[in-house]
Amino acid sequence: MRASIRRGSWLLIVILLAGLGTGCDRTLVRPGSTPRPTPTPGPTFDPELTGFDGIVVDESGDPIAGVRIVLQLGQRRGTAGTTDEGTFFDRGHVGEIGITATLEGYETVETSVTVVPDEIAEVEIILVEE
Repeated sequence: MRASIRRGSWLLIVILLAGLGTGCDRTLVRPGSTPRPTPTPGPTFDPELTGFDGIVVDESGDPIAGVRIVLQLGQRRGTAGTTDEGTFFDRGHVGEIGITATLEGYETVETSVTVVPDEIAEVEIILVEE
């Protein structure tokens, strides 16, 4: 009787080990508990080297200061204004970013830029007087 118990125990151990060796990826969870979610990996790019540099100019190519810039990335939205040199920028976001430029006396311009990891894209917006 004792030998059959030992043999049965070894058989159970062999079955369990065989399951581990075949790539069994099921996680044991206690009844009534919730399994932990898999952590989301962080960004795989350098946020300081990922983004775009933009400039807003008039029809003659002169920079325009004080232009209201609205950035849209998915559900996130941010606003900024152009500098005295007509520039604006964004860093650390990847994907298609919508850009709206508005200034009283000029037609509103809507455009977008696609930002890829570890690259700085260039954006030029030309505002036309109304």
